[in-house]
Amino acid sequence: MLEISEVDFQPQREMVSMTPVKLLRHGKQVLLWFLIVVLLLYPVAACAPVSVSVWEQLPFPVDDVIWCLAIDPNDSQILYAGTGVYDTGHGVFKSTDGGVYKSTNGGTSWVVSAKGLPKCFVNYLVIDPVNSQTLYAGTDGDGVFKSTDGGSNWVSSFNGLPDGFVNCLAIDPVNSQTLYAGTTNEVFKSNDGGLNWVSSSTGLTHKDVFCLAIDPNNSQILYVGTYHHGVFKNSDSGTSWVYSSSGLMAGDVLYLAIDPVNSQTIYAGTLGYGVYKSSDSGTSWTDLSSGLKNSFVHSLTIDPSNPQTVYAGTESRVFRITLK
Repeated sequence: MLEISEVDFQPQREMVSMTPVKLLRHGKQVLLWFLIVVLLLYPVAACAPVSVSVWEQLPFPVDDVIWCLAIDPNDSQILYAGTGVYDTGHGVFKSTDGGVYKSTNGGTSWVVSAKGLPKCFVNYLVIDPVNSQTLYAGTDGDGVFKSTDGGSNWVSSFNGLPDGFVNCLAIDPVNSQTLYAGTTNEVFKSNDGGLNWVSSSTGLTHKDVFCLAIDPNNSQILYVGTYHHGVFKNSDSGTSWVYSSSGLMAGDVLYLAIDPVNSQTIYAGTLGYGVYKSSDSGTSWTDLSSGLKNSFVHSLTIDPSNPQTVYAGTESRVFRITLK
């Protein structure tokens, strides 16, 4: 009779002792495979496309320097450009056709819009945020001019300013009758739509002011760009000023533009260093000049309907960038 018995099957297991030497060899193998994988994947990552925002050049009818730009807050297709060149023969600054040009198609074409201006050198243009038909022009030697019909006609408006050299202008977004003017001497303020001006520079240690900007969400906060000394900030309507230029390589700040939606974002046009951007209300700045063919940026303006689009006026050309 066949008898089947149960067999106890227990395979022999080899006990492997992981000595320090074997552990080291094992770690080296893992590291080697890791390096091989990294080297294989690196070319793929290095060749991956990178999205870069680049400036686009727009046409302009004359070779004057575009010192300032402004966009109608109610129609982003309407732009104004203030221009001027140095007349070496007579030793004065002037403009070719009057100083102000207007575009009604987003910068594709431009026409002269300067009746009443003495072919002056226009440093700065601002538009009344309440009534976009009202504009102010700051000039180099001819004071302030005002238009109430969208730039078709201009009249003088600078009583109280010590001289006619007005580098910049800014309008209070809450009360459009309040304006600030930056000159070669100090900052001035008007409370009556530019008819009269008084000094507003207490605490500003460097008074050669190139540009002014007011926070659209808090009109108590102002910024000025100066000659050789970067950016200063004020939080009490022009009384006390503090230095605010960390990361800004340029000392000469020609233009400041504040994002109308997010006022912590500020752009600075500089003399020789292109465009800088601050995302923290001027506390720190980073370079934003990729594709910009001219580093002398005299003017900046932001599309109010799309704040990611910024225009820059340089020596004879206009550039545009849409941030991604």
